[in-house]
Amino acid sequence: MTALDVRYGTAVASAAAKGTSVITADLEDETAKKSRVVISRDSSEIYRLASGDNQLYATFHSLVEAGIRIPTDSKWDAIRPAIDALLFAYYQKEVRFGALTLDESGLAHFGDCHLILKTDMIDFRTTAFTENTAAFVVRNSFVIPPGHRASWAQRGRLAVAKLASMLSPSTTSADLPAVLKSDGATSGDDAFVEAHVYGSISMRTVEQVSISITATPAVRLRALSEKLKKLGVPLVVA
Repeated sequence: MTALDVRYGTAVASAAAKGTSVITADLEDETAKKSRVVISRDSSEIYRLASGDNQLYATFHSLVEAGIRIPTDSKWDAIRPAIDALLFAYYQKEVRFGALTLDESGLAHFGDCHLILKTDMIDFRTTAFTENTAAFVVRNSFVIPPGHRASWAQRGRLAVAKLASMLSPSTTSADLPAVLKSDGATSGDDAFVEAHVYGSISMRTVEQVSISITATPAVRLRALSEKLKKLGVPLVVA
């Protein structure tokens, strides 16, 4: 029995005790069968990716190493190399970060454009983590307790282990998208199950793009729509 199995079993037992077994089972089933990976970025970055099939979504580490990006003075950029080296020893440059979603939205603090990835192109190279890795590692003093990481196939059990305690007898299936992922006051307060995708991502990996019309200039929106149309990627305007 793995540490995740133990966490999951404890969550299921607690749900039974408080009368939330049905909605807990729904959470597991919905997450395991329907959740997809969403990556949220600024529309200017998505415009670049939509410029052609040879454009790839680069990682923070690759950009810094190539001299294209300078780390900010935020605490997260300062500690990210150490955190990623701890979690992804020797392959941190190959990991792209996203979130599990049950709807078509992403996390607004990370950008106004939300890329929903094609599951059949990333499921075999994606794992899930209980929350934002940076916040989790800092809160746990750079010690990672077992049972907070799952394979793609086990992401439903991870969601139950993390979120079953948040469910109540009045929670309905319609509430589950917001239970799985929600925006906080700051990016550090966002609540989500993090997805780690290994390897390259291009617009050919994207099922659809959703964008916030209130946060995106009209000129940029039209230009992005034209580029995505040429690639056959639907644009959903919210």
